[in-house]
Amino acid sequence: MFRWTVYRREPGPVFGAFAAPQAVARRRAHLRRLIGRMKLVDNLIVVMLANSGASDLLSNFACRCARRGIDWRGGTLVYALDTALHRRLKESGVASYHLPTVELAQPSENFG
Repeated sequence: MFRWTVYRREPGPVFGAFAAPQAVARRRAHLRRLIGRMKLVDNLIVVMLANSGASDLLSNFACRCARRGIDWRGGTLVYALDTALHRRLKESGVASYHLPTVELAQPSENFG
C-alpha cells in the first residue's frame, strides 16, 4: 500500500545547474539591481512567494495595505513562480523576480 521514498544521494542535473556558482552569482546580481530600484522604508523588504493560483491572497494583501495607507509596492519583492504572475506584477509596478526554469502556476498539477 505505501511505498518508500527514495532520495538521491547526488543532486540531479536541474539542481546542479541551479546551484552552479555562475548561476548563483547571476541571480544575486539581478536581485541586487532589483532591490536597489525599490523604495525601501527603514531598509525593510517583505519577500513573498506567489503563483497565479494564489494571486487572490496577494491581491488581498495589497488591498489591506492600501486600506491602511501602507505603500506595499515600495518594499515588497515577490518571487513569482510562473510567468503570467510575473508579467502582471511588473505591469503594476511591483518588484518581481522569476526564474524561467520554474513554472508553477498550479502546483497541485505538478505535485498531486
